[in-house]
Amino acid sequence: MRRTLIWTVLAALALTGASTPVSASDRSVVRVELQSTGVDPDATGALILTLQPDRSRLRVKLQGLDPLLGYEFRTDGVTRASFQPRSNGTAALRLRGPDAGNDPLLDFDPRGVLVTIHDGTSDVLQADLMPGSEPAGSRVLERSTLASTPAAPNAAATAQFRLIRDGRTKFDVKIEDTPPGDYTLFVDGIPRASITIGATGRGKVKFDSQPGARKLLLDFDPRSGLVDVALVTDVVLTGPVAAGSQGVNVCDPTESEVFLIPTGLGGKAKARNRTRDDCDRDFRVEVEEVPEGTYELLVGGISRGTLEVVFDASSGENEGQIEFDTDPDDPGELLLDFDPVGQVIEVVQGATLFFSSILDPSDPGSQTCTEMETVTPLLDAGPAPAASGEARFRTRDDCDEDYRVKIEDLPAGDYDLVVGGVVRGVIPVAFDPIQGQNEGQIEFDTDPDEPGEILLTFDPTGLDVEIVQASVVFLSATGVPGGGGPTSCSEDEIEVPLLNTGVVAAANGDVRHRIRDDCRESLRVEIEDLADGSYALRVAGVPQSDITVTLGMGEIQFDTDDPPKPLLDFPVRGELFEILDGSGTVLLERSFPE
Repeated sequence: MRRTLIWTVLAALALTGASTPVSASDRSVVRVELQSTGVDPDATGALILTLQPDRSRLRVKLQGLDPLLGYEFRTDGVTRASFQPRSNGTAALRLRGPDAGNDPLLDFDPRGVLVTIHDGTSDVLQADLMPGSEPAGSRVLERSTLASTPAAPNAAATAQFRLIRDGRTKFDVKIEDTPPGDYTLFVDGIPRASITIGATGRGKVKFDSQPGARKLLLDFDPRSGLVDVALVTDVVLTGPVAAGSQGVNVCDPTESEVFLIPTGLGGKAKARNRTRDDCDRDFRVEVEEVPEGTYELLVGGISRGTLEVVFDASSGENEGQIEFDTDPDDPGELLLDFDPVGQVIEVVQGATLFFSSILDPSDPGSQTCTEMETVTPLLDAGPAPAASGEARFRTRDDCDEDYRVKIEDLPAGDYDLVVGGVVRGVIPVAFDPIQGQNEGQIEFDTDPDEPGEILLTFDPTGLDVEIVQASVVFLSATGVPGGGGPTSCSEDEIEVPLLNTGVVAAANGDVRHRIRDDCRESLRVEIEDLADGSYALRVAGVPQSDITVTLGMGEIQFDTDDPPKPLLDFPVRGELFEILDGSGTVLLERSFPE
């Protein structure tokens, strides 16, 4: 994946409690000459990119093209615009941000990618915009506002990087309204300078590839990682040296989901379209309760891929899904190079249509509910000390609700279920030879479609529950929900570099915490450029595990539900992470964002 950490950080800042990463002072200007691939020696061109918070533009000027051919402007192989040269072989292509008008929309970040001009068969021109890989003669300006953290909420700073046409580079950080103290400037976790803040609350540091008086040597590219200003372990300012631009790399998160309408062959299916706060987009279609096999996904009548439906032992159902992403970085993800909004979404098998709907975010029919489940234990009321039971109330993501009461180890017979003082039904208890005990249950559903289900016409939330026979209460529970919890979460990911304490100058690492949409959590800690051996990971002062470094690299992953990975059963957000050597010396550390 060509995209670097700086693009991930723009999204993470919104989750840290930091102030917004988009400021009116943010600005990015990139000017590069496109390089010939040798396919068409006559072709030449230049690219000029200007990004600002509320206005962005990408211009491409081309000459020497074949007027009989159609061309495409691509980034990392994804077509962003198509055009036809003039009769003299020239072309001027312009993409703009949200105010695009009739121009192609600039809703992607060209920085950090390979830009190409494609003639339908081959790339004829290209430019690598990966930081540090720009063609000779390029000019770059990156100015961004670092975000303050709760450790110093009023602190402010700007970071600026410049690449001059002759190859010289400059990097400046200016700080204001920051409490006095001796601060360290980190870039991707590596300490690069000390900044003393006096009574004025101001400080600055300057780097230059041609150092001089009051300028430090710039022998690194600050665009490749996160910039942090820290007082010991407290990060007070943080952010990438990458200008934020609304609609390009900073977006308001949106999500729409629609349940696909079945054609009468059974099963369920839904499609989800989402834009994250870093403007990355993903599209997913899930199918369940249909026969095992291969199904085809059509979007706007065009085949986009296949879903393999197989039996899932954990859910006890046949399931399958397909997922697309504009930045595919997980196993199985496909490149999202189409827009599903407003398109007909169909799931077919051969000539047989199973599901079909239009993905329309404005359609009230596409509204969904957050999955939620509470389980309340039923307690013995005296007559049958060995008896037990539970009441489960659940809301599904399609807003269907069900309420189930199970009871065990009661004498065989019929028992009344009383909820909120009203008899809601009868639970027959009988011996179950498989379980080897007496059991019984009753289930209600707002859409009863299974044998034995009863229409749910009451809200059990907060109501007392009693299991009664001949006026004798055998089991009961108050209306306070117990156990259970949400089964659907908003996806959330923060990845930050660990800060080097200076003991081992080259040591570096990062910590990534991820919350998935099913509420499962994972934690990954990576360390690099350390001598081979064993290093301790300490979180909030508590040793959690050792990390073995081999060939200079090591990592450990925790998960709330993915054995044999170690169990993630300790808090992450807001806690101090430390990497220690065998003598107990801290080599890397960082307080993880809230």
